[in-house]
Amino acid sequence: MEGVNRAALIGLAVILGVALIRRASKQRRSVFSHLRGPPPEGTWGWITGNSKGLFTGHPEISRQWIEEFGPTFRVTSFLGIQAVYTIDTTLISHILSNSMSYYKTAEARRVLVRSIGNGLVVAEGEEHKRQRRHINPAFSLSQIREFTPIFLQQSAELVQHWTSQAMVEEGVANVNVISGLGKTTLNIIGITGFNHNFDALNPDVQDPVSKTFSESLIGITPGTILRLLLPFEIYRDERTKKADEAFAAMDKISAQLLQQRRTELLSIGSVEKKDVEGRDLLSLLIKANLAADVPESQRMTDKEVLAQVPNFLAAGHETTNTATAWALFALARHPSIQAALRAELLAVPTAMPSMDVLNALPLLDRVVRETLRLHPPIINVSRVACADDVLPLATPIVDRVGRTLTELPIAAGTRIFVPIGAIQTSRAVWGEDALEFKPDRWLQDTPEAAARFPGIWSNLMTFISGPHACIGYRFAIVEMKALLFTLLRAFEFELAVPADEVVPVGIFISRPGLRADRAAGPRLPMRLRPLKQA
Repeated sequence: MEGVNRAALIGLAVILGVALIRRASKQRRSVFSHLRGPPPEGTWGWITGNSKGLFTGHPEISRQWIEEFGPTFRVTSFLGIQAVYTIDTTLISHILSNSMSYYKTAEARRVLVRSIGNGLVVAEGEEHKRQRRHINPAFSLSQIREFTPIFLQQSAELVQHWTSQAMVEEGVANVNVISGLGKTTLNIIGITGFNHNFDALNPDVQDPVSKTFSESLIGITPGTILRLLLPFEIYRDERTKKADEAFAAMDKISAQLLQQRRTELLSIGSVEKKDVEGRDLLSLLIKANLAADVPESQRMTDKEVLAQVPNFLAAGHETTNTATAWALFALARHPSIQAALRAELLAVPTAMPSMDVLNALPLLDRVVRETLRLHPPIINVSRVACADDVLPLATPIVDRVGRTLTELPIAAGTRIFVPIGAIQTSRAVWGEDALEFKPDRWLQDTPEAAARFPGIWSNLMTFISGPHACIGYRFAIVEMKALLFTLLRAFEFELAVPADEVVPVGIFISRPGLRADRAAGPRLPMRLRPLKQA
């Protein structure tokens, strides 16, 4: 314990030292320092800045800022770093489409590298373009169509798991649904990603990767904060140690699979790029990389191929788990919508519909769209300018001295925050009912203000846009539909706590938790009643 305290003190001293340097630097006199914006929060605000509104899943804070300061203003990040905060559609389109000029922030990349490896999610510039070119075929519609039975089979296993609990508890299962969903989405991405079944719903299986992903890695801990702030490691708490152990185990599994797949492919002779076929994402990636018609300079190294596995796991597991949990929360709050959706799903004559049948169910589609609007798993994205630039504005800015700015000159190193959660719950964008769960809003034309956002799907920023748009968004949507299809045909869902006790928790992914105990991490207690029809 004494060593931990000493490490924490050293870390705090380093943070304070860096903060003092930052405060005295030219960054404090940056070209946008005259913008209006919220003051730093609390006694330690000169260190933490506006971090509560920026990082910790409180979109209501962002909405308050936007109402007071307009669509573009100044915020303070960690260590007194000034940044631009915007929901301006022209500005957002500019930074997301110019991916060679705007990268993820250094601290965001540090945390991602230490958490999920140096794969596509972390890569920037030419490296990102090269990796994405190889990975794209793995997320084609034809491939997702082939994965759909796996989504449904694993969803059915979750039904069996929860049904057994209901039998023990006299007809009603009292469960933390985010736990079961997390284990199921982990199984799905394990099988579809690299043909490895974690069997996470089985309590007798102690797979180290499964164990870690089944626990929450999202809560704020000393290790999380220090990993975010510092470019070197000085302190590892139990949660970060478990994460490191899991990723080491995952690397071992990945290396074995990589060698096995390569041996199999080389044994059949030359592979052409047009021959890229296969069941799991890792096999597809290896085949694409080995293709004889791919120039040597464009091939990915073994290290780069292996780095994609934890990327697939983290991105494919956490976000779909979170989105599906929020959908069940919304449906439990609106039993009439839940009943109407169940009627639509029960009218399908098979428990194993194709991807095309799932995508053709109108109310299911509207429920998924509305969930991803109201509860986007990733609530913020941030970028840093690689060079001096001039940001275009759709809406002019009035600064603190009354000047009107129609564009915003920035220096290299300037950070820009885009609050996805605030954008998608903004009354100015989505109307006065923006905070309500109303799937039927998707029967109408998209509001003009929302239609201007450059989202890759339904004008939503959930999957962002541009060259860094989520490569697996179609995969996630079909997986979420398969889960809801299977679960709602089997159970009625009721909240086991008052609805206002369920709040977003987390610093990177906004997952359901309980207001009274945010520190406990993601939890969504529900009562599940098995349906006789099922």
